[in-house]
Amino acid sequence: MSKKVKKQKTVEELLDEALVPEEEQPYEVPENWAWIKLNSYYNHVNEQIQPDGSEDYIGLEDLQKGGGIIQRGNAQGLKSKKVVFKSGDVIYGKLRPYLNKHAFVNFDGIASTDILVYRSKNLISNKLLNYYLGLPHVIQFANANSSGINLPRVSPKTMNSLPVPLPPLNEQKRITDKVERLLNKIDEAKRLIDEAKETFELRRAAILDKAFRGELTAEWRKQNNKTEEKNLKNDKSTLLEYFPKAISLKDYPQSWLLTNIDEICKDSFYGPRFSKNDYTSDGFPTIRTTDMTKDGEIELNNPPYVKVTQEKLYKFQLKKGDLLVTRTGSIGTMAVFNGDYDAIPSAYLIRFRFKEAIDSRFIFYYLMSPIGQQMLGLGATAITQPNINAKTIKNIPVFIPSLTEQKKIVELLDSTFAKEKELLNIIPAVEEIDKLKQAVLAKAFRGELDSKNITEENAIEILKDLLQKSV
Repeated sequence: MSKKVKKQKTVEELLDEALVPEEEQPYEVPENWAWIKLNSYYNHVNEQIQPDGSEDYIGLEDLQKGGGIIQRGNAQGLKSKKVVFKSGDVIYGKLRPYLNKHAFVNFDGIASTDILVYRSKNLISNKLLNYYLGLPHVIQFANANSSGINLPRVSPKTMNSLPVPLPPLNEQKRITDKVERLLNKIDEAKRLIDEAKETFELRRAAILDKAFRGELTAEWRKQNNKTEEKNLKNDKSTLLEYFPKAISLKDYPQSWLLTNIDEICKDSFYGPRFSKNDYTSDGFPTIRTTDMTKDGEIELNNPPYVKVTQEKLYKFQLKKGDLLVTRTGSIGTMAVFNGDYDAIPSAYLIRFRFKEAIDSRFIFYYLMSPIGQQMLGLGATAITQPNINAKTIKNIPVFIPSLTEQKKIVELLDSTFAKEKELLNIIPAVEEIDKLKQAVLAKAFRGELDSKNITEENAIEILKDLLQKSV
């Protein structure tokens, strides 16, 4: 008995399968565009080979969240088969699709089998697909159709059915060129913003360094050269060895006294712990790390409230000028309490109260300076500590000027950083830049970025031609 020959589908039948039904089309596109299923125009390439170690390799970890390649790896030591891609292909991470990992590749190589490879004969079409994969509704489609709780994956079959808007070829080129130009400008703007923010941080560190070497108030000291009553103990030159790098007393103004935090601190305590029953809706707010700003101020951010006895309130109540330092979690985050309300520090904070001859914001700025951060174990080159304690902080040496000069330093720092904060607020947030990028892509794939030319060949004719060659 002869085998039944499978009837070959006509171009019209294939076209009907390739087009997305009108009711399933995500949005309206120009009339000479077509909504198609991904695999009707782009081939899902699933060629796999056993690596010999010489290939360039892309794993999911090498793909950047939101699109792009972080780095190009190598295949040395890989034992299992990997999927092959060619220069000009589009790759897409099917594992955890919410991470939106995809890229247009410009080199040959192999990839993890959790990466799908798509290819068309038209390089411009491939670039356009890569841009399209980054749109929110595509991510939503992949997430909604993924399976698995801990490691959700979207299947190749599902991705192959993804609705894709297909413009005519000439328009594809114009759109791609325009999108590339606009996105390059947006990326350049983002780079300049990042540079500006980095410059602000470096400048802030440099200003703080000058402040605590006496350079910021050098001119002020000349104009205010008067003897003030010193309420601190005499210099302790033995403390010099506690500094992270060799320094000399000659490096600091002669009128400044070398001491440590312990000598200038009245007392300190760890924030108390409360039981579940202590929390209420009408008690006293407990200050947390999340209530502290980068400027060292406290802005209550929906804090928990507790009910305590008057005795306990008296024991733990914060006073104006108290310095709060986070001892675990966001180590070293700190602020000075200046509120006109009763409050208690949370369990993860250390409260320091200083002597009358000390301005607590001076100490705040000192601990935030490069040398202060180093001695807290939080400098750029330091290995972050799992926690910090009051004893460690009290052992930190510090050069202390008169109270008048402390206040002058704080005044200069507050004023300088307030101006810089105003400038930083003018700079658009990274999120706003990303929104601009999404807006450009959304317009591009609605046909709103390029002047519509409905006299051009209809995209359906391109698809028909492609299907005719496959028959």
